[in-house]
Amino acid sequence: MAQLHCYVPDDIAQQAQRRAEQADLVKRDTVNLKRGYRWNDLQKKGLKMKSLIALATLLIASASAIASEVITGKVVSIADGDTLTILDVNHQQHRIRFAQIDAPETYHGKDKPAQPFGERSKQSASEMSFGKEARAECSQADRYGRSVCTIFIDGQDLNLEQVRRGMAMVYRQYAHSPEYFKAEEDAKRMHLGLWSDPNPTPPWNWRHR
Repeated sequence: MAQLHCYVPDDIAQQAQRRAEQADLVKRDTVNLKRGYRWNDLQKKGLKMKSLIALATLLIASASAIASEVITGKVVSIADGDTLTILDVNHQQHRIRFAQIDAPETYHGKDKPAQPFGERSKQSASEMSFGKEARAECSQADRYGRSVCTIFIDGQDLNLEQVRRGMAMVYRQYAHSPEYFKAEEDAKRMHLGLWSDPNPTPPWNWRHR
């Protein structure tokens, strides 16, 4: 059988080739455009990730700074059995909350009467610290902006001594030192301070009555 040959003019063939080349260019441009969008997305995600890393680093640094803070100075005020104020060498006052313990509440008006042993606990803290040089090793700040610290007077742990005297309870939600729990058991066994009451109300319950 004879083969048929179809003749295509040169101008039509060239047009078809140009259209094919244009289609190929459009296809490549579309791919490149998509890649560009992906790259921009990656850049944005990268910047967002860098911001998150920077923020996390800042928070860790801040926490470390608080954890390692040491305040020294003279005790100039006693608010209650677990809160005092230290005046440092730069004449800056620091309101300190005793770490790991909770003392009976003092009088805060008619709606917030004093708890049994509240005033005696305040007096106990005052006897051991008022007017003396103190060293406060602080771990954090509470919601009232007070530094939460272990306070040392002449090398004595004031927080622990308040528990030993029966002038404060171990604040179970925040306590971690076994010696504090041991001191509380000893005070309870000897009926010291607030433990002279067979069933004293924990300060954290008293505040929410």
